[in-house]
Amino acid sequence: MHILALIKLKTVFLYLDSSKKILHFEITCSDYSKEEFITIMEYFKNFWILANENHIKYNMIIDVCNIGVYPLSIFENIKNTLIQLEPLFLDCLHSSCLITDSNLAITILKPLFSIYKSNRPFTFVSTYDEALLFFNKSENKLSEKILN
Repeated sequence: MHILALIKLKTVFLYLDSSKKILHFEITCSDYSKEEFITIMEYFKNFWILANENHIKYNMIIDVCNIGVYPLSIFENIKNTLIQLEPLFLDCLHSSCLITDSNLAITILKPLFSIYKSNRPFTFVSTYDEALLFFNKSENKLSEKILN
């Protein structure tokens, strides 16, 4: 893997696997910091603006396996940011996954993220390997559409 750290804070880590073209947004601990969250969201937005300007397409993983008790407004903020970036995603995002191994988190997050009607493939998975399988499957479907 060719990992490029975009920003690493106490509670969140945004990094790029350049060999696989995957942007990782990872919550690294159960503590919540409003200041860190605001900072990471700015880096997140700027990454997608630059990806769009450079015409590079990436997959995205949002990893919330280590999340603790975060305010629901955080997920609302993530959803709103994704909606705001949707025009850019049409050109620079291939697929995205939210990783969590918690059934409770899925129960809470699915209704919220069902409001986010992405034009790009999106799913919930429980492991990194499942995310890679989803990305491969999505890319194969896209290739089939292009060939037909």
